[in-house]
Amino acid sequence: MEVACGRRPMNLLDDQNNGVFRLVEWAWDLYGKGDVLMAADERVNSDYDSTEMERVIALGLWCVHHDPSARPSIRDAMAILQSSGARLPVLPAKMPVPTYAPPAALLVGSLRHLQDVILRCDAVAVHIDDEWLCYSHLMFLGFLRFNRCRRREPALVLNGQLAATSPPARSSGGEGSSPRQITASCRCAVGLLIFSAFYLPPYSPVAALSFNYTTFSTEGDKDIKIEGDGGPRAGCIDISANRASGIDGSVGRVSYKPPVQLWDAATGEVASFTTTFSFNINPSNESNKGDGMAFFLASYPSRLPENASGGGLGLTNKSYDNVSTGEDRFVAVEFDTFPNSEFDPTATYDHIGIDVNTIQSMKTKALKSFSLIGNMTAIVDYDSNSSILSVKLWINDTTTPYTLSSMVDLKTALPENVTIGFSAATGASVELHQLNSWYFNSRSSFEHKQSIEVASPPPSPPQPPSPQHSGVVAGVTVGAAVFIVLIFTIVAILVRRRRNGRIKNSREAEDEHNVGSDGDDHDGEPIVEIEMGTGPRRFPYYELVEATKSFAAEEKLGQGGFGAVYRGYLKEQGLAVAIKRFAKDSSKQGRKEYKSEIKVISRLRHRNLVQLVGWCHGHDELLLVYELVPNRSLDIHLHGNGTFLTWPMRVKIVLGLGSALFYLHEEWGQCVVHRDIKPSNVMLDESFNAKLGDFGLARFIDHTIGMQTMTAVSGTPGYVDPECLITGRASAKSDVYSFGIVLLEVACGRRPMSLLDNQKNGVFRLVEWAWDLYGQGAVLMAADEQLNGDYDTTEMERVITVGLWCAHPDPSVRPSIKVAMAMLESSGELPMLPTKMPVPISLARRALHITCRDVVLQCNAVVNDVEWLHNSYLEFLWHIHFSRFEGFVFVAKTSVLRLS
Repeated sequence: MEVACGRRPMNLLDDQNNGVFRLVEWAWDLYGKGDVLMAADERVNSDYDSTEMERVIALGLWCVHHDPSARPSIRDAMAILQSSGARLPVLPAKMPVPTYAPPAALLVGSLRHLQDVILRCDAVAVHIDDEWLCYSHLMFLGFLRFNRCRRREPALVLNGQLAATSPPARSSGGEGSSPRQITASCRCAVGLLIFSAFYLPPYSPVAALSFNYTTFSTEGDKDIKIEGDGGPRAGCIDISANRASGIDGSVGRVSYKPPVQLWDAATGEVASFTTTFSFNINPSNESNKGDGMAFFLASYPSRLPENASGGGLGLTNKSYDNVSTGEDRFVAVEFDTFPNSEFDPTATYDHIGIDVNTIQSMKTKALKSFSLIGNMTAIVDYDSNSSILSVKLWINDTTTPYTLSSMVDLKTALPENVTIGFSAATGASVELHQLNSWYFNSRSSFEHKQSIEVASPPPSPPQPPSPQHSGVVAGVTVGAAVFIVLIFTIVAILVRRRRNGRIKNSREAEDEHNVGSDGDDHDGEPIVEIEMGTGPRRFPYYELVEATKSFAAEEKLGQGGFGAVYRGYLKEQGLAVAIKRFAKDSSKQGRKEYKSEIKVISRLRHRNLVQLVGWCHGHDELLLVYELVPNRSLDIHLHGNGTFLTWPMRVKIVLGLGSALFYLHEEWGQCVVHRDIKPSNVMLDESFNAKLGDFGLARFIDHTIGMQTMTAVSGTPGYVDPECLITGRASAKSDVYSFGIVLLEVACGRRPMSLLDNQKNGVFRLVEWAWDLYGQGAVLMAADEQLNGDYDTTEMERVITVGLWCAHPDPSVRPSIKVAMAMLESSGELPMLPTKMPVPISLARRALHITCRDVVLQCNAVVNDVEWLHNSYLEFLWHIHFSRFEGFVFVAKTSVLRLS
């Protein structure tokens, strides 16, 4: 606002007594009149783009909205600023003004204390800089204005006494304000400070809650409430149908008695939670069962609806098309065993669903008919950051869960304190619902732990010693104290000498094996460059040996191309870390990667980059120490046995990866080309935020240089830019290509290249396959089948299309990472790509023959790494196909590989 309008946010008006100009109110008033361009800086003389000016001012007003929940994130704000296709927000015509109504008793008591403070301040006369005094005065006027004290003399009346707030006037001599004038403003400023610091309502975060019932007793549990037809049994609780005669038309509930705080009214923060429970559904007749049960959150305290039918599952007595309001609100995950044709899926008997204030599910997943029978386990998870409510269900002994997720704003749907529990109901079709175990844990990143010191009663005074023993006691006490101090001093000296000796020996050993002595890297010794810095540091070898329990096998996290990664714990720092241990027989390339990683990543700081903690080289070892990222790498969750990634989680991951690349390519002083972007180098933290790691192949490139020739083609087959394979040159667009491949892999759930089982030497290529579907207008057919259609179709189409754009064979057609991110984050028009995947113009036969001959000759010398050969074989087949050269036969003189 200040940049666009050329005005300060607040200043005194000369033509009004105590009048204050406020930039936000003035600009919002012009916005409401449709004259927002009238707010533009007059000194620009209309020499500006009117669309850009309107965009900047409107976005500025949106960002300063009084309600924090209505403001955009900086990511959303930047996406709108950088995109000409994004729609501007529609703001109220009048500037919203909040009102606050503190309890009367609190306000009166606070004002009385404030009066005392002001009266005491009358005696204080301090000469304060006029500019500081003016700003303090403006801030106090702004405070009164914000609380609706308008069209009156700004003043604070306390029991009939007036606390003046008039602006300080300069003396005729220009020597500043008088002590009397300063005292008036000082009273207001100090009084306001004391009032806000001690008498405003304290911050009350959401309280965390955790409990675990592994079984239930027949006598019941004190914190478990059972309603309706429910009742305890040995080892479980009948949620419904615990009646002597008949179980039809039964309704029951089991809930946690104390209230559960779901969100905090003072801050608006919402808690995340996870609950795991096992339960049984046992029908008397498997072909005639119903109606089902649900896990629910509802208004506190729990109230079983009167005259609830089986179709309502004990959640509501309203019809499916009536939304529950007030105290009847609820959010539930239902396990429905009967198809009500009005609001349930009709293709099957059984389904799981997510309900918000109505029994008609906002999202469902159909299951095989009559599958919700027997022993089952479910996990319901809510992430307050993404507002995603998800459920996983295992039936009997199945290993693959059914999954369902949806975005639910619990703060809007439910009150601050809720009841959590289970409800079940039957109609004419009957079954028994039983709860076997229940674990619940709510977590809050904003929870503040407060320690309370309890004063203990003072001990009774000791009896004074008798005079004849005073000298003896004093002598013994002094002697014992001197002896203890002497012992501790000797021990400290010995420990210090021993430690210094170990460090000295470790440093000497490390200096003997300094990686900088190879003489193979002309970039200079990176250790010297950052030794004096405040970031990563050099660790002694013995400290890392101790941290990893001598590199124990149970601490090993994984194996890479140049060594292994171990989990470690640094006792002095109290920090869990991941330690990359290069193989002792590391090749020259491995040593260069070690040095490169220290040189590059030690200078970088970004929330989406894995941070380097330190390094060590000695005892024939090369070690790198990183922050420990708990959820390991992306490829484990996409293709391994990791956590199932919902679509919102995948979108967050690709946006995080793109943010890291944008920092490397655009925001840092030099352009950093990573050259090895792939899912195994994308780590995921505890909230599944992406962190890019492994900078062993990274290089610095000046922003003014487009492409740079590398000494050797590096990277992982399938993710390497084809231009790099042909020319040996890499640029930021090479990383964009790899980013596009990762986008496609995340969206489609397929590796970039793989052998086809039904074809001899047949190779599946993700880019060609996805591009073919794009050309047919069936791009959504490429979506990962494991998502079961549970994704936003617009987002899916956007991610795949941008992925194809980034993976375009022609580097000049690919977008920059800045443009790609703007496209991913906005709702603007997608790029129009060719319906057929472009094929580049082939190189001369002679050039291709030389390139392929060199590849074959290099392959003749490499037979150790079978996985590398396999991937290189796929890459070579793809390269030959891509260049459309046929009829050439190249034979590698090795028993392992034939290339044709």
